[in-house]
Amino acid sequence: MEVLNRQIYLSVFNKFFKKVIIYKFLKNNWFILSGFIAGRIFYQKTLLNSGQFKSFYFEYPESQKARYEPLIKGLVASFKG
Repeated sequence: MEVLNRQIYLSVFNKFFKKVIIYKFLKNNWFILSGFIAGRIFYQKTLLNSGQFKSFYFEYPESQKARYEPLIKGLVASFKG
């Protein structure tokens, strides 16, 4: 039953909140994903450090790209885990 519930959830999520990944980058212990979801831009960085995953996720309206991009660049540079 739980598998069915998960499939239903994923189906509904994908129908209404389709992520379009436009950038992905993978290294040995970290990755970055960026793209669009429901008219918004998202950015995620995840790393593995000492057996733990650490992530940050940021989402903002496309119309605010010029405002948020410099902030995200600073976060990415400082996010070392």
